[in-house]
Amino acid sequence: MERISWRSFPCVEEPGTSAFVFVVIAGFLYIVWDWTRQWYMVALCAAVLFAALLRFFVPSRYTLDEDGVSVRTGPFVKRRPWRAFRNAYFHRVGVHLSPFEKPSWKDSFFGVFLRYSGNRERVETFVKERLECSGGE
Repeated sequence: MERISWRSFPCVEEPGTSAFVFVVIAGFLYIVWDWTRQWYMVALCAAVLFAALLRFFVPSRYTLDEDGVSVRTGPFVKRRPWRAFRNAYFHRVGVHLSPFEKPSWKDSFFGVFLRYSGNRERVETFVKERLECSGGE
């Protein structure tokens, strides 16, 4: 059985973006502190921002095999069979697997995004062999 596994850690792989993200978050948290002077509001905002950007701050482990796709980010695991996807859209940094035949605003909620992290050719070939793809960059 063919299988591909790789790890993606955008916070480490993209140091320029990481520096920008940290500066923006620090600025935002400073504004929250300046407006509220409440440490728990700053902590709450920091927790919400961290949760929203979890896939940036925590390494993700991707596995593609004959049965489907698995994405593990921290304690969270998302596993979907290939039959759950109708289309794939290939981008510069990754591929978005969609359960819809045509592009939809619901894609970001129900689809799965796989970052390439140096595996672009292998991932694209593997996905194209299992799905009939019409999407593109």
